[in-house]
Amino acid sequence: MSSHRGSIEKNVEAGLGLELYRTSKAALKIPARGIYAHIRELSHSVLSIHPGWVATTMGTLDGAVDAEIDVAASVNGMARVIERYRDSGRHHYLDYLGNRWPW
Repeated sequence: MSSHRGSIEKNVEAGLGLELYRTSKAALKIPARGIYAHIRELSHSVLSIHPGWVATTMGTLDGAVDAEIDVAASVNGMARVIERYRDSGRHHYLDYLGNRWPW
């Protein structure tokens, strides 16, 4: 599970306090890429997925802000993305709608 905040190219949003979160999400793609390198000859896929800004306790800062989507929309979207890309034999960085994100 990644996040849009893991994109180095899209990391142009100002604001202190997000750097460690951004770092953790960007760092998740390193082992995912290593796993892909290990299994790519088997034509397996690795997906790094941004689930969207979801209405959870973390996503709303305990109700202090509104998120973009609910849990069901995120989960259903990710299931569709997994189904679509699971046999691609590649490493993709996508969101829950299947949009590609820049590394």
